[in-house]
Amino acid sequence: MNTIRRLTNIASAATIAATLTACGSQTEAPQGRASAITDGCSQTVPKLVENQQFSPAEARLSGVPRSVAIKLNPVDDTTRSTPYFRTAIDGMAPEGQTQDLSGVTDVFYSKSTVDGSRPGDALQAGAVVLRTYPESDSAPLSEVMFKQFPERALAVTVGQFQAALTWDDPDDTGTRAHRITWRDGRQDYVLIAVRDPEAMVALARSVVCP
Repeated sequence: MNTIRRLTNIASAATIAATLTACGSQTEAPQGRASAITDGCSQTVPKLVENQQFSPAEARLSGVPRSVAIKLNPVDDTTRSTPYFRTAIDGMAPEGQTQDLSGVTDVFYSKSTVDGSRPGDALQAGAVVLRTYPESDSAPLSEVMFKQFPERALAVTVGQFQAALTWDDPDDTGTRAHRITWRDGRQDYVLIAVRDPEAMVALARSVVCP
């Protein structure tokens, strides 16, 4: 397991269940179903009302994983050639990347150095993580969320894609990050940040609709 276990441990349905919190619904869109928003590139996002509940540490079978410091490598050419790599996200340049043994790559965008910090601390400081999964014939991660945990995922439109907006349980730093997950072709992509839900949708759209 690499140094950003907390940020990469969502590949299976069982782990998704452990990390997702109850995520609220938009007033015009049932939970786990397509949003009423049709313009997937608009930066104007209607108010999203979230359920504030979460799973406390004592209620989690595995407890709260201990964070390990981020150890960044330079962003390589393979990552730079991926469809959604950007030279800046939310005005921040990519500081570096991590990659686990399964090939999941996280690029950290930040205004201050995150190398050596814990993931939750980096996110609290404003960093954004763009995650890219290897090609796979398995079901899209967003589809898994909608089908198995409909009360925990809100469907939003990002570009031409129906994406899943979710809200993590607190990690060991107390951080609750939002995630937007979408599938393009045979690959899953996840944007992770501490932003309000409307800002997350707008941020994901800025990546998908540059």
